[in-house]
Amino acid sequence: MDNHWRSTAIAVTALIAAGGYSSPPPAPPARPVADIRSAVTETCARFAVAAVSIDATVDADSSAARLRAAREYGTSGLVDQVAGHGTDPTWSLLHEHRARIRATAEPVHDDPPPVLDGSDQPAGVIVTRTAVAENGWQQSLPSLVFYCTVRSTPAGWRISQVNIADTSSS
Repeated sequence: MDNHWRSTAIAVTALIAAGGYSSPPPAPPARPVADIRSAVTETCARFAVAAVSIDATVDADSSAARLRAAREYGTSGLVDQVAGHGTDPTWSLLHEHRARIRATAEPVHDDPPPVLDGSDQPAGVIVTRTAVAENGWQQSLPSLVFYCTVRSTPAGWRISQVNIADTSSS
């Protein structure tokens, strides 16, 4: 038995000396909190703007923009979640004027969510919306707040959950 262990030790030593074995690579450096917050907020903002960018000249209903945004920026479960959000109350106005929504998003600054350990991170954005039509008609619409859970995936940051609040009802 002693010869067996001695032979194994010699073989392992020879393997290490020949460069055939190396220690695991060091863990990647942790990203600074500001970089994480910026990346997740940007992802939430892009999703939110896309989700409200309804175009009554091409969309069959108000859910079309949400579903497009979920497919582009979300995880697989997000499509099911946003499909159940119902009809945007501005749809009839947009349809009547053959209008689309122009939107911008800004981070929620009053109480930034903490950066969490793990793959899910919170973000919040306020979306300002204006309905515009080709004939020059436009109307401001109530702002919305999107609270996103943003997940780190091999494909990058993706929205895994979202809650949407109308600022006029707060």
